[in-house]
Order: sequence, then structure tokens, then C-alpha cells
Amino acid sequence: MIRVCIVCVGQTEVEFVKSCLAPYLRQSQVLAFPSLLQSPS
Repeated sequence: MIRVCIVCVGQTEVEFVKSCLAPYLRQSQVLAFPSLLQSPS
């Protein structure tokens, strides 16, 4: 299985990856997981 890390800048993008992209890509044996960027404070 192929693993893909998708870099996200907001929580909305993370939810999109989890709810839309990941299930779609899983059908093609691709495991997609989001990674949320944190800004330095």
C-alpha cells in the first residue's frame, strides 16, 4: 500500500482529507493522512 502525507494549513483541510480524499484513495490502495502545520508562536 502507498502512503501519502497531505500537508494542511487549516482544520477544514484536515477534515476534507479525512472525510473525502482518504476514503476515495483507499479504493486504489493509497493511504492518505493529513498533517496539520502549526505556526510558531
